Amino acid sequence: MKNVQGIIAAIVLVVLGAVLAPIFMPNKAGSNGVCPRGLVEAAARQEIEYLQRGYAKATDLLGITEGDSFNQGRDLYRAVFTPDAQFSVSGEGAPEMNAVGPDAWADIVAQTLGPMGPTQHLTGTQRVSDLDVQISSDCDVTGGSAGLETYVQAWHDMPNGQIWMFMGTYVDDVVYVPGTGWRISKMDLVRTTTETRNKLSD
Repeated sequence: MKNVQGIIAAIVLVVLGAVLAPIFMPNKAGSNGVCPRGLVEAAARQEIEYLQRGYAKATDLLGITEGDSFNQGRDLYRAVFTPDAQFSVSGEGAPEMNAVGPDAWADIVAQTLGPMGPTQHLTGTQRVSDLDVQISSDCDVTGGSAGLETYVQAWHDMPNGQIWMFMGTYVDDVVYVPGTGWRISKMDLVRTTTETRNKLSD
């Protein structure tokens, strides 16, 4: 009789374990084993948009010719772009500027902005397009690509007592690099217009 009771108790424990395990054990792939693609894509969009915010901060650092600002800006560029990223400037009235790799672009930016004085790059109205996220069975991003457009207004505090403002759009190709994350592989700065005005005060 005791053996029968023991067998029944064991069966009950096995059944309870099978029922309760899915409730108390975390399931990385989401409910019913289905990966929440919408959440993964939403996170990807945020990470992609953040790249241009990092670029804006880095560019402002490169415009400062004192201290360690150049190295800080260049390091941020390396965290935003792929090592072989392509850079260009286009649009009516835009200067011809091209480079390959974030270090080469950092040199061009520093040479261009340094003589102008302090800058402030304001980015906004971002749009991620053609988002393609490759996801593994356990919801890890393994690859992907997207387009990114970002408006920019860049203010430059000129040494002649004037403010020069550049308005344009960053048009980017973005890729997911396994083990690294989302990075910009191609960036074209499209000029819209520029404006020069006198400063009202310092």
